[in-house]
Amino acid sequence: MEMRRPFVRFTIRRAEVASAVQNAFTGTPVPRDTLVDAAHELGASTEVFAALGLLPDRTYLSVADIWSTLVATARTTGDPRSHESHAA
Repeated sequence: MEMRRPFVRFTIRRAEVASAVQNAFTGTPVPRDTLVDAAHELGASTEVFAALGLLPDRTYLSVADIWSTLVATARTTGDPRSHESHAA
């Protein structure tokens, strides 16, 4: 029996992620845990935390870096609807 990855579909907008984590970027790469902390401080939505939870545990250079990683993660799930871009 083959195990299948669950589908990931983003219902979150890039601007929502950006506003939740933008203050974490101060000129140096930011670890995922720091992004989560920044989102927590701003009272980010459950959807933002779900998206941040999909990120690999590494450092990120910008919101664009976060978003491209999220899109790539969604594409690897095999759900053709999952890589919808909500650039706003």
